[in-house]
Amino acid sequence: MGRLKIFALMMSICLLSCSSSSSDDSGDNSGGDVKISCSQTSIKAPANGGSYSVAVVASTGGWTAAADGNSGNWVKVSAKNTNKASGMISVTVDENTSKEARNGAINVKLGSKQMSISVTQAGRTVTPIEGGEMVIPEGYKLVWNDEFNEGSELNSTDWRHEVQKAGWVNNELQNYANGSADGKRVTEIADNRLYINCFKGSNGKIYSGRVYAHETQGWLYGIFEARIKLPKGKGTWPAFWMMPCNNDFGANPWPKCGEIDNVSLVASDMSTYGSSDYIRYTPQSYTTKLTFNTDLAKTTERGTQILTNLNFRKAFSYAIDRNTFAASYTSAGTAGFGMLNNLYVYDPYTGATYRDSEGAKEALCNLYGMTWGEDGDYEDLDEAYEAITGYDITYAQSLMQQAYDECTADGLYDGESSVEIELRVYQSDDTYVQMFNYLNSCLEAACEGTGFEGKVSMKMVVDADYYETNYSGGADMIFTTWGGATYSPWTVLYECYCDASDGSGQQMEYGFDTSAINVVIDVDGATFTQPLQTWALWADGDVNTVLTSDDGSVTLDAFADYSYDTEAEIYGKLEYALLSYYTTTPLYYRNSGSLVSQKGDYAVTQYVDLVEFGGIEYYTFDYDDTEWEAVKGSLTY
Repeated sequence: MGRLKIFALMMSICLLSCSSSSSDDSGDNSGGDVKISCSQTSIKAPANGGSYSVAVVASTGGWTAAADGNSGNWVKVSAKNTNKASGMISVTVDENTSKEARNGAINVKLGSKQMSISVTQAGRTVTPIEGGEMVIPEGYKLVWNDEFNEGSELNSTDWRHEVQKAGWVNNELQNYANGSADGKRVTEIADNRLYINCFKGSNGKIYSGRVYAHETQGWLYGIFEARIKLPKGKGTWPAFWMMPCNNDFGANPWPKCGEIDNVSLVASDMSTYGSSDYIRYTPQSYTTKLTFNTDLAKTTERGTQILTNLNFRKAFSYAIDRNTFAASYTSAGTAGFGMLNNLYVYDPYTGATYRDSEGAKEALCNLYGMTWGEDGDYEDLDEAYEAITGYDITYAQSLMQQAYDECTADGLYDGESSVEIELRVYQSDDTYVQMFNYLNSCLEAACEGTGFEGKVSMKMVVDADYYETNYSGGADMIFTTWGGATYSPWTVLYECYCDASDGSGQQMEYGFDTSAINVVIDVDGATFTQPLQTWALWADGDVNTVLTSDDGSVTLDAFADYSYDTEAEIYGKLEYALLSYYTTTPLYYRNSGSLVSQKGDYAVTQYVDLVEFGGIEYYTFDYDDTEWEAVKGSLTY
């Protein structure tokens, strides 16, 4: 009885390296001065599709590349540098869900010259598994199986659909439906497979399936096996897990009823178990941060308009010792300096993390004033990055004095009044109180020796609806935490700050407008100045967002055309642009503290990067110590 949480990213990218000469329709490539050649004249794709790159060399620019009519919509073609003599064709072949093979072609033209790149794709191979083909472990017998080879829907005898609204568990966005929703199936059977679908309905809601097998029967012992193909895509959380049968969840609530999974300890338990040999810490994808309201009208209503001054917020940031904060006031956190922690993978083939890329390191070094190289304080970028603390109280006080001068000059502060900034929290417990007291002391230290000394303080306000309050501009500051799919570094930045028609996304920083913030980035030698929101749409793959260079000579219409290192560099510049406004101040990266059962074997402590909430799997049993000692030698797994 356990749950397996897996995130999978499956990609196939090949660079076809063989070369061949092109020909026109008659096979003659020698006429005139017009020439064109491609690195490959054929592409053979498997049934699950793939991505391919073909180099093009022509006598001049102006060549084109497009799929022919036989390719339908299953061959996608994009060409780069068609205005130059050499360029690249990116080809994506969609999955073939049919058993039949299919053929298509890509036509590459320059003037009267044309060559054809054939595209062939195998059909899907269906290999049904019958009972006789199964491998039954010695000493066991098959008591139940479902090979999904009958009908098009799950049978109600063996299966039940869970029906729940969005947010029911883990704040998941999808609604769990019974078979169908909005005219589509959330579960269906085809080709000896059960498909569990996830889609956005016409009403904007997200639907998916959650099904139980033999919910009322179950089995006490045995081997449970499934063959599962997991989807790719940000935000997905496919799972295969088990729960107790015929349980009264009112009398015996989860998780005490039994589910083998991570045991996440609450902060109050850490004083008891924090030093235990059985504690395992595993990172999460979440970053907790301070969020500021920078809207002038809303803050003026409360007399906290000094929050709209950039140097005030920056001074506050430099007054916070994040290492001390994480070690002293969080149960299992580590100091956080960026929006994204070291779980986010930017190269799925090597497992390289975004935070270890040069682009990400440069972003934080530039943000926190770290210099390197011949004229810098550190020998190289890595040394500068490792030295980041984000804490400099002297610099913070200098910034705070600048903020005082600017606020008095701009009419944001009269020079004498007391300003009380509210930090809203969900509840008042010891942890919140300790964090508040520390942050208030940081603010006081930043104001010391400046015009704000003794005049600016913080107040903790308990507000169970603090998110709603903040969305309406009614809060000065709150704690917020964002996380996302670890194989997509842009997920958090895009969805939280730019995924909305008004540019606001899901952000909590009231008054922060990503559509009004221009970010300058050089890509392949061309300079692009675009709003942060526009960069976000492009980076997220919006086909309708085409970027044009400042001089109008270059367009960027496909983020996927670029190397992972180039992508990481762009990520870094966008992250820097966001953080440099100090409307959000990272504090710490969250970890999970898990207590491994002492009464189980096969404790697995390895953390898998793409499993966001995992890392500890274990078995435990409902035995007391005496019972355990009596039976543990006779148990087999």
